[in-house]
Parts: sequence; structure tokens; C-alpha cells
Amino acid sequence: MALKKALALTAAAGAMALSILLWPGGQGLLAFDAVYVQPMSFGRIIPTGTSETLEIDARTGYAQATVVSGGTVTFLNNGYSGMIRVMTNSTAGGENVTVNFPSSAGLYLYDGGTIVDSMRLYFMQERSMTSGVTVYGNLDLYYGGRLDLKVGQRAGTYTGSVNVNLVIN
Repeated sequence: MALKKALALTAAAGAMALSILLWPGGQGLLAFDAVYVQPMSFGRIIPTGTSETLEIDARTGYAQATVVSGGTVTFLNNGYSGMIRVMTNSTAGGENVTVNFPSSAGLYLYDGGTIVDSMRLYFMQERSMTSGVTVYGNLDLYYGGRLDLKVGQRAGTYTGSVNVNLVIN
């Protein structure tokens, strides 16, 4: 029976953090010892005034943020992929792990509780390691995505949340 967990994504224009929310399902919470999440960060972004697309392509492992299209962006804090580390109770390993990301996530800039600007994070499923098999009960899955900056994007920290499913068989 599969064990499912929900992960909540908190994102910012400069930094992205993935934190875990546990919900019982399948075998309950005893099927693994821990899930550790390392945040993803696009770094501190200074756009050039044109539309730009930034990407972290973590399909094959750790990756850094790059400019996919548009102008030239300066990364002051060099962006990097996030990581989900699954540590199961099994010392033999062999558990199948699958992660399902949403198609996009809304990121919002607030001023006194009012939304004053927004952007979207896309392609998390297509730019992430979405499955693997544990070795000695451990597995690291790296995640990324694509961020579109529009002309006139306001400066600040953009935040949002999504649910991500983690299945361990």
C-alpha cells in the first residue's frame, strides 16, 4: 500500500522554500523515518527591464538557475535547485518514491495584506526528478521549475503555496 504525503510550497521571487505537511494515508506515518526538504532559490534577481524566463532544470540532479529567454539577469545569490531527501526505515532499500508537482503555482507580492503584483512558477514536474528507488533506505530527489518575469515586475518577495504529493511504495 502506498504512503502519501503532502508538501506545501512557499515561494518568493528570490527564494523558494518547500516545507512538508504530513497527512496519514496508506500505511500511516511509520513507513519512513523522515523527509528533509532543502529550499530551492532563484537567488536575488535584478531584471533588465525586458520580459525574462528563468529556469532551474533539476531533472538529472543538482542545478543552478539560468536565463532561458529574454534579457540578461544578474543573480547576486546564485539560484539553485531544491532537494527532497526521503529516509525510510528500510536498511535494504528498494522502495519506489514518486513526487507529483502541480502544473503551476501562483506567487504574490503583498503590501499591507493586499496583493499588488503576481507571477507564476511553471514546469515543476518537467524540471524535477520525479521518481527514484531508495538505496539503503535513502533517496535524494532534486526539484526545479521555470519563473517568468514580466516587464515592470515589482521588486519584493513573492509568496505562494501549492500541494505536492510524495508517494512511497
